[in-house]
Formats: sequence, structure tokens, C-alpha cells
Amino acid sequence: DCRFFIIHSGVVVTDVLLNEFSALWQVIEYAGLTFFVTDQTGAQIAQGLICSDVLIKVNRGIFVRQFCVMLIALLCAGSNVWAEDLPVAAETGPVILTVVNSVAEGKRYQFTLQDLQSLESRTFTLTHDWSDSPHRYTGPLLSAVLEKAGMKGSTIKLRALNEYFIEIQRPFIDKYQPILAWQEDGLTLSIRTKGPLWLMTPLHQYSELSEPANVSKLIWQLSTIEVR
Repeated sequence: DCRFFIIHSGVVVTDVLLNEFSALWQVIEYAGLTFFVTDQTGAQIAQGLICSDVLIKVNRGIFVRQFCVMLIALLCAGSNVWAEDLPVAAETGPVILTVVNSVAEGKRYQFTLQDLQSLESRTFTLTHDWSDSPHRYTGPLLSAVLEKAGMKGSTIKLRALNEYFIEIQRPFIDKYQPILAWQEDGLTLSIRTKGPLWLMTPLHQYSELSEPANVSKLIWQLSTIEVR
């Protein structure tokens, strides 16, 4: 089996097994985005662009397994739609978060999920505006992520996959120690469940964090952090 990773703004937004027929139909939603394919060992074997003409054929009812075979054949044959600057699948998995310094041009640090899991983490059990019952969230401290990336700016812009963004200041991070939650109630967050990362603050510890201005900071589908 191979895995099919779809990239948006330099990060993985979804991945599926090429033999999972129903999941592969998600590809239709991503025309124009780049992708890469890995083999059973996790090694990258191909990369390219999701072509609209191929997707049209899928929409017209081409059998999914035939589509898989056609896609792999196209990739291995050396298509002329190879994407440039595509992040290669690292030994620890695909990149899900990129931290950049908007002042020092070219300074960036990329994290896989395993990278983030290795950092100092916290677990919050709390209720928020999107749920009536408590949920348990686990993730690395945002401060630990910034420290690992070597980013020391005072203004932090967090950007989601849909380009929505929020800004927070360093004193806010130092005081409240928010986390980048990758897990909810023991399950890894997916794009459909507000993953791969969801900024979560300790709402259960500080009443002021439940005020609208602070709740609006809880950005989900986080993919990029810009520091300045």
C-alpha cells in the first residue's frame, strides 16, 4: 500500500491510503494543490500536482483502483507537472507546522507531529464555545515550540489552512501558556475535527480567557506561525 499526501501552503492537509476507495474521493476537492506519495516504508516515491483533467475523469465515474494505477503510472513515468519546493516526507512523518521569522528572511523551522510530541506538553480538560461537555486536549506548549524553533519575536501570528489568522503577544503566551492541541479525548485531531493543530488556552484556570476577545484566539486547523 502507498499513502497519498495532499499539500496546502507547505503543510499536509490530508493523507489517505491509495487502497481506501471512499477516502480517495477527497482528492476531488483539492484540484490544483500539490501532493506526494510514499511507499510502505514511508519513503517518498513521487510528487506532483493534482490535475483537474484527471479529477474530471474521476467525477465521470472511473473506477478508483484504476485511477490509483493510472496516477502511480503517471508519476513513475516522469510527468512534467512536478511541483517545486515540496516538503519531503521526513523520517518522523509529514510536516504539519511551519514556523517562520517574518523579519529574518529565510529563517524557518518545520515540525512533524512526532517532533511536536517530543516537546514539553500539557493536557487541559475544559469546556469551550464549541462543546457543551468537557473535552481533554493534549499538545506541546506554544512557548516550547517557539523555543525549539529559535524564534524570539514579540508578536506571534498564527495562520490556519484557510488563511484565517490571529495575532497574540509574547506576554499573553508567557502568562497563560497555551498549547497546540493535536489530540482530543485521546484521538488525533484531523482536518475535519479542527486539526491538525488547535490552539487551546487554559479556560478552566483563568476566567478572563472565556471573554469573547480571548475565545476568538482559539484558532484551529493551524498550519503556520509567523514571528516578528
